[in-house]
Amino acid sequence: MTKVVQKDLDIVELLKSPWNLLFFSFTSFTVAMVIPFTKACYDFTVVKEAIKPENYDYPSAEDFKYVLGFGILFVLIEYSCGKVFYKLFEPFCKEQ
Repeated sequence: MTKVVQKDLDIVELLKSPWNLLFFSFTSFTVAMVIPFTKACYDFTVVKEAIKPENYDYPSAEDFKYVLGFGILFVLIEYSCGKVFYKLFEPFCKEQ
């Protein structure tokens, strides 16, 4: 039976590597910018909806039903093709 040894890593230990520090910095920046970006998008939508032409219907969430439907369709097609053509391409794929 193999014994798995798990080392407890402290945050200070993880940030000793320059690559880990860089990744942590980019991740922190990305997470921190989500709230201002979301607010700016909402403000932009409110302003543009207020100055729209009279006969223009501003797009709603319901307009994305085709995108969602075709997204699901393409996922099913990709999954089906993966199952059907697996044996066809198996000789050409090298697993390590």
